[in-house]
Amino acid sequence: MYEKILFPTDIYDHNTKPVEQILKLKEAGAKEVHLLHVLTPSDWGFLKPGEYDSKDSLKTLAETLDEGYREGLLKRWEIFEELSKNFTQRGFSVRIVFIPGELDEIISAYSEKHNINLVVLGINEDSLSFNRVGRVLDILKSVKKPVLIVKS
Repeated sequence: MYEKILFPTDIYDHNTKPVEQILKLKEAGAKEVHLLHVLTPSDWGFLKPGEYDSKDSLKTLAETLDEGYREGLLKRWEIFEELSKNFTQRGFSVRIVFIPGELDEIISAYSEKHNINLVVLGINEDSLSFNRVGRVLDILKSVKKPVLIVKS
């Protein structure tokens, strides 16, 4: 039923519960995990639109950034590669993709474009703070696919 799972995540959220829940979905027929990192304009400034799904394509994007941002972007990719090992070792196929844009718009468009069956959102107390809860609600309103919210 949920063969293709989208897991939009930020590497600074050390919440492992969504990973545990996704791994459990393997028993229910899950086959594919898409690890998505949205490069929001407020963090990165204006970036060339596109899906950056390999280290080489990400290097092309990184070349347009200042050196400090470039190093940070490539370091994030390496952390996502480490995260992907949790899934590949359990038999999932994994796609890592970085996309510049607004969180809710990118998650919604990506889930439609790639025929995602389930979006897994990891949230914590900070995600539910007064200043940030609106972002979670925006995602829930814009995504047309089922959403599993996993609270740490």
